[in-house]
Amino acid sequence: MTFKVKPTKLSGKINATPSKSFSLRAIVAASLCTGVSTIKNVELCDDVKSIILAFKKFGVKFEFNNNTLRVFGGIKKSGLKGFVDCFDCGFNFRVLSFILMTFKNDFYLKGTKNLFKRPLICNINLNGKKFLYLEKFEDLYKVVGRLIPGKYEVDCRISSQFITGLLFSLPLLKKDSKIIFKHKLESEQYVKITLYVLKKFGIKIKKIRNGFKVFGNQKFKETNFVVEADYSKAAFFSVVGALAPIEIYGLNKKSLQQDKKILNIVKNCGAVVKYKKDVLFIAPKKQLKPFKYNVKNTPDIAICLAIFACFCSGVSKISGVRRLQFKESNRINSILNLINSLGGVASFFEDYIVIKGGKKLKGGFVEGFKDHRVVMAAFFISCFCEDFVYVSDVESVFKSNVSFFEDFKALGGVFYGVCF
Repeated sequence: MTFKVKPTKLSGKINATPSKSFSLRAIVAASLCTGVSTIKNVELCDDVKSIILAFKKFGVKFEFNNNTLRVFGGIKKSGLKGFVDCFDCGFNFRVLSFILMTFKNDFYLKGTKNLFKRPLICNINLNGKKFLYLEKFEDLYKVVGRLIPGKYEVDCRISSQFITGLLFSLPLLKKDSKIIFKHKLESEQYVKITLYVLKKFGIKIKKIRNGFKVFGNQKFKETNFVVEADYSKAAFFSVVGALAPIEIYGLNKKSLQQDKKILNIVKNCGAVVKYKKDVLFIAPKKQLKPFKYNVKNTPDIAICLAIFACFCSGVSKISGVRRLQFKESNRINSILNLINSLGGVASFFEDYIVIKGGKKLKGGFVEGFKDHRVVMAAFFISCFCEDFVYVSDVESVFKSNVSFFEDFKALGGVFYGVCF
């Protein structure tokens, strides 16, 4: 589906949406309990619905009402086998592949063609030997490994989600295990979120040198959990706030989410950024200065920074972008296409992107690449173009943000559905 976005000045107030990262982890933990857990402030985006459908297949029951999810945990492992569809969610695929290895039955993991373009298998050594845990066929993966207590040496350069999968699964084994990083852990903040959720559900993990010690024979304990608001999605609105006043309600100033670092960048470049209780105020103050920032540990804000750089006065540099090629789209190419197709100037060199700001952006067509963040970025940058912008694959935003179009309208955004 393609939408036509009208250049319009955005300004106003919005409520921050629930964090998908916290939601997914809380649902996994609650499903592994034997009792009833309550998860508040849940948004049923596509990825969240995907993990719910997966655990329903394992016998877990769910009730959803007024953004509150009740989870009747307790996986029934006996007699289960067949296919688990992860749709387009890399987190669900990577985490479920490890959980399924605690089952004795055969399972197959399915997903979209777009998902299967991404790296879904991690290089792991178990007790010194290569660990083969998934076997790829043309349109699915078969779970061929079985988790046993031991020493897991993990290549975590592509995604921290492999570590998260092991952290959820290894406590279910009878004896202790260790997770050792073969390389420096990237996106460490997401692992910290995993550890926070695990602790809330009664699981103990010990930090050791270059990894974790995971105690075996543990049980997940039912609990009441509140999902905090999401800084990754708020990052787009933060960028807009540097150009026109924005108020965002509900963000946790002390959040573990490292994507909140975008606020420091926006502030250092010349915008006003301040909290008042649970309200974040962002407003323009003076001409925006260019910036340099490494997104190695915060890859999800890379595309927000890219559109922000277009409105800074000089040349900005976004480094540490190597892993962006493994997202829902090759986001290195997506960023370049988005900016250059609208008349901006963006170039890629080795592991960094350079963007020349201050150029007038024109209208035209922008490819969404079936990537939720690319589409959201395209909508925001369209508001500051000279003419209409056509954005494809707009339905992909529902992967992470159900209320995006409503929030965009609330700030004064205007768009129309079109057919080609």
